[in-house]
Amino acid sequence: MREAYGSSAKLKRIEKGFLRFLKSDATPASKQFVCRQLSIVGTEESADTLAGMLARPQTSDIARFALERIPGQAVDEVLRGALSKTTGKEKIGIISTLGVRGDSKSVSALAAMIKDSDSEIAAASVTAIGQIAGAEAIAALEKVRNQTSGPLRQLVLDAYLRCADKLLDQGKSKAALSIYQKAYHSSEPALIRIAALYGMAEAGGEQVTNILIDILKDDDRQMQAVAIGLLSEMSGSKITRSLVRELPGLRPLGQVQLLSALAKRGDAEALPAVVKQATSSSAEVRIAALEAMGVLGNETIVSFLAQAAASNTGEEQQAARESLYRLRGNKVDQTIIDNLNRAEAKVKVELIRSIGERSIKAGAAKLLKTAQDSDGTVRRESFKVLSDVGGAEHLSALLDLLIKAQYSSERKAAEKTIVSILKKTENAGLGQVLSAATSVTEVKARCSLSGILGKIGDNRALPVLRKALADSNGDVKRAAILALSEWPNATPATELLSVAKTDTVVVRQVLALQGYIKLVSLPTKRSASQTVKLLQDGLDIAKRPEEKKAVLAVLPQFACAEALKMAKNCETDSALAAEAKLAVEKIRKALKL
Repeated sequence: MREAYGSSAKLKRIEKGFLRFLKSDATPASKQFVCRQLSIVGTEESADTLAGMLARPQTSDIARFALERIPGQAVDEVLRGALSKTTGKEKIGIISTLGVRGDSKSVSALAAMIKDSDSEIAAASVTAIGQIAGAEAIAALEKVRNQTSGPLRQLVLDAYLRCADKLLDQGKSKAALSIYQKAYHSSEPALIRIAALYGMAEAGGEQVTNILIDILKDDDRQMQAVAIGLLSEMSGSKITRSLVRELPGLRPLGQVQLLSALAKRGDAEALPAVVKQATSSSAEVRIAALEAMGVLGNETIVSFLAQAAASNTGEEQQAARESLYRLRGNKVDQTIIDNLNRAEAKVKVELIRSIGERSIKAGAAKLLKTAQDSDGTVRRESFKVLSDVGGAEHLSALLDLLIKAQYSSERKAAEKTIVSILKKTENAGLGQVLSAATSVTEVKARCSLSGILGKIGDNRALPVLRKALADSNGDVKRAAILALSEWPNATPATELLSVAKTDTVVVRQVLALQGYIKLVSLPTKRSASQTVKLLQDGLDIAKRPEEKKAVLAVLPQFACAEALKMAKNCETDSALAAEAKLAVEKIRKALKL
């Protein structure tokens, strides 16, 4: 076989040899092998020999396997002839093969067998006719379409639609549409109607729009879902206009579904109608309209969405916000910024939020102005969004706002914003903060600046904070203690221990010692025994049981002989006995003692 490829004469001789072999008393397995080869190189000359094998159960399937793949009318003829000579499974197999080969001349014979008493033969005949398709097949199926029932009728309808699909593939849309329309009947099963709908949409395009709209007016949820899917996929402004005309006349559920379809279509021509539905008396319709506006909208509805977000709550507010954040178009961002000039406070807040959600960097300058608004919510929201869109170039203005802030909530908001910008710019503007911290005299501002330096944890800020520890103002000292307590490493631990020892105010002593314990407990390269020594220093100056307990709580993290001894020494103090005992147990366990 391999050597003969490319030579028709050699293949002809091989084919004749195979046919002689099939007429011999060779084993079924070897005949199967030969039939597989004939399916590749066989010609019409093989038809008669293979036909003789069709009626025998042992060879019928393998003979069909070969015949199914051999071209030529002679093959079709022997297969048709075998229909009257076979029964049962062999006959069903031949029917299937005729269908696969698309033999139109067998349609009349197959149609006659649709009424066969053997339900499997009838079913196979219907399926084969659907595969063959063509005018004769369509006529045969139309004839029996209303003469069958149950599962067989379902197969007839499937085959009928398959014929329409083939017509559509051949570019015969009008003929296909006729079949789809006949299959789409209220008496037909839902799956058939759905398949017919898809066919009509592909074949008829705009002609099916009215049918789909009528479906939306009914209560059949399954068909409505199909209609929405189809309306979403069909293109053309004419269809959009048809849908828009029908929108007001639908019931709320239909309007919701159609709004969803219009959004998926993405045709901006529907926008005015969608905006109108956003004022519907139905909350579900309003929400659907607001959601659709996020897809279809542009800069012209920025104000509308911001107003809707400000005026509503719950799902409706969320829908308006999400659509405002999703709006596309080159002018949308600038329109949001421009609208801040004339918006009322609640609307202004929504516009500011959208600047953050849309990451409108160009809006930072405007936010520096709204951060000075007469409305507190507007001011706080401005600071919050500046954390996202602001940069090092805005630090100077932010520091000025922090220093001038009248309320602690806004001062805190400004602090967070400045910290956020410093972190994301890798402390690019730290020099400005340090300069302000050394020049500002107002106490609250100085405390805020110390808090910022503590959250940044840059060693360049340590001289400023050390100086603040010695300040005559108690609030400034306290702020410096809290700032150093937030340091990312133990560098300022010595200063905190010193304050805990020498400060005359108990509150500051406690805060300093708590900060010291926290810093000493941070991960470090120092040995466990060295850390225990530092913790012992803290324990020695602690005046209250609470701070001593804090030392015992972290002690097991640095398990060593010194830690065990330190914990045992505390067991004699009745106020610390329970905590000390627990620390001893944990240290012993860590040391596997």
